[in-house]
Amino acid sequence: MKDDGSLTTSINGTILVTKGHQVSFEKMILNDNIDRTVVTVNGADVVLNQCIMRNFSNTNKKVLLYANDNAQVKIINSIVDTSDQKR
Repeated sequence: MKDDGSLTTSINGTILVTKGHQVSFEKMILNDNIDRTVVTVNGADVVLNQCIMRNFSNTNKKVLLYANDNAQVKIINSIVDTSDQKR
């Protein structure tokens, strides 16, 4: 999988999944450009399938994805971009 422009659905901001919910993201771009975590999972199940997750902040000191001990996260055929270069 690569960022070739074929993924047209994107979320710019942060996502919080909690309290036993089950959420799947498929063929999406999850972006942010300020110093914060893009996806936080607390006691829930999340699947990222063919997604691109990245943060464009030059000063970001947060993780892209945080999951607590009661969370389950599956990342399938996805890109987790931790580079600090803007595109």
